Amino acid sequence: MATLFTACVRAPLTGIILAVEMTGRGDLIVALLGASLLAMVVTTLLGSEPIYETLKRRMIEQQALEDQPLPHRATGVGA
Repeated sequence: MATLFTACVRAPLTGIILAVEMTGRGDLIVALLGASLLAMVVTTLLGSEPIYETLKRRMIEQQALEDQPLPHRATGVGA
């Protein structure tokens, strides 16, 4: 769970804290740190962008499209 969170969001400490709080297994912190580090390395090497960066980029692109003026269309009335 912590490694998936780390790979998607790039927030390893948050993922580890969430996993420890949900499971109550504080003895697994070292293993979670290692797995989260590996997840960060793999996603960085693959060039994967964090999910929130992707969502932000999509939102900015959508806003830019909405801000563009609509082309003037002939209605055909009186033409």
